Amino acid sequence: MRKSLKKNYAEATLRNYRQRINVLIRFCASNGFESFNYEEAEIYSQWLDGRVERNEIKGQYACFLRSLALSFADFNSIPSEAQDDYFFVPHRTFISSCNTLNENSRKVYDEFAVYLSGIYAPASFRGYLVIVSPLLHYLEDNSIPISGITPEVIKKYLVFIAPTRPNSMEDVVFGIRVFLRFLAEYSDISWSAEMMSFRMPPSRKKVPVAYSDSELQQVLKSIDTSCAAGKRDYAIIIMSLFTGLRSVDIRNLKLSDIDWEKDSIHLIQHKTNRELIIPLLPVVGNATADYILNGRPESDAPYVFLSHGRRNMGESMGAGAIIGRMRIYLNESGVKKHGFDGKDFHALRKTFATNLLVSGTPLESVASALGDAGVQAAKPYLALDDDNLRLCCPEKMVHPCRKEGLDA
Repeated sequence: MRKSLKKNYAEATLRNYRQRINVLIRFCASNGFESFNYEEAEIYSQWLDGRVERNEIKGQYACFLRSLALSFADFNSIPSEAQDDYFFVPHRTFISSCNTLNENSRKVYDEFAVYLSGIYAPASFRGYLVIVSPLLHYLEDNSIPISGITPEVIKKYLVFIAPTRPNSMEDVVFGIRVFLRFLAEYSDISWSAEMMSFRMPPSRKKVPVAYSDSELQQVLKSIDTSCAAGKRDYAIIIMSLFTGLRSVDIRNLKLSDIDWEKDSIHLIQHKTNRELIIPLLPVVGNATADYILNGRPESDAPYVFLSHGRRNMGESMGAGAIIGRMRIYLNESGVKKHGFDGKDFHALRKTFATNLLVSGTPLESVASALGDAGVQAAKPYLALDDDNLRLCCPEKMVHPCRKEGLDA
């Protein structure tokens, strides 16, 4: 588990986890637990509930401690050959020990874990296990064997699980289809075409949000570039705006990834694991060089952008540090923003894509610049090209627009 944490999280995040993990370690030591599985996690959960009732800890803190406990139980339950690829993500839900899998279901679960580890990235591997575990519990509770799974059973399960996953049912459906594909390949059970064809109704897509030129000027002017941290933040925002790089790729960018002689950046994207070579524009190169030469702390760390905090000066930036800094500048600059409007650091990437489309760049080239596998990921940005969209519209609307929502 310690190896998995070090591989996937920054040092600042590790320190945060260690404090909470120590609570679990002390609990196990005081109760004489030599191992930690779902039964021990249930006892730990009840102990946390007691502390909340006595006002010793807050409920939110107890929920996070529970989620860590379940992740430890998960880690101990998967096959040893799959543990090296385990991607540690705290659970959002806590499964009671009364619902733990029986021997047959556990065998299927373990075989599915091995199957996933050979195909999918750690994040996907972990997500599919979280999706399939409740399905196996549902089958057990309703005395349905694996061989008894039918389209009707799947539909009933989706209705059952939907209230607990209101915003991620598409992920649930896809995860179940991966599980059924695994069963079809590694069992003697025959599956009909109907079994694999179920899907959720299409959801309404949101139009991506891009910053206007005036909003970007407001944000950039709010950054104090006379200090080291300001030089760093300015360079990060400029880099995302003119390259479309995600925050995680900028955070992981190494000094060796920049070729100053060829004016290019060469990296492997964290999300897609795809190689990406992008030009180092003068505006990006100048801002980055200014930070490296005049603001970057002396450090042996290989990363371009480092933390400037008192406790972690010269270390790699935390996972949410870049996003948090952007929020600060949005507030200080006075850019109009409201909850869930999409105006955050990732909107810089969307602005980059939109600017390319508006300038006449082909959709395929935009997708390539973003590092996406195909044009599908770039298509939503077409909705932000107002000038070209107007050319597609007649002077007067021939068809009336449908009115949605409740009448006044």
